[in-house]
Amino acid sequence: MKYTVLILHRWGFGARRGLAQAEQWWEHAARAGYNYALLSLSVLCRETGRLDEARQWLEEATTRGYPPGIFYLGHSWEFGYLGAVDRTRAVEFYERAAAKGYWRASWRLAAISLKGGRGIWRIPGGLVGYVTARLFERASCCGVIHMTNV
Repeated sequence: MKYTVLILHRWGFGARRGLAQAEQWWEHAARAGYNYALLSLSVLCRETGRLDEARQWLEEATTRGYPPGIFYLGHSWEFGYLGAVDRTRAVEFYERAAAKGYWRASWRLAAISLKGGRGIWRIPGGLVGYVTARLFERASCCGVIHMTNV
């Protein structure tokens, strides 16, 4: 229920649009154990220029072992969304998310390998990983296979 209320405030559906109220509801949802709220809080903080807070919410998601949170922390390090670019840390977080079965992390690892970012000898494996991760994504979207931790 809290998540529904915060969406109303975030986007202004049936309530006056207010990011401050949406943020309060997201915090309530996050404290109640709703992991996706951690990602939403991170995005909101990043959009409002509070990069340290954005990183803290993603780190909380990582502490909870939430695979999308682990992935997005790695993504933030890879592309510098929260400040500095650190591809070594990005790979570390992608590997943790991939170990939990999060296909997007496997896909990013394969893309980094394909570009030679993990050493030239990993390029062939990167190509295979890149293609298979996309196939798993398509199969899970169509109901052919059931992906966990998504």
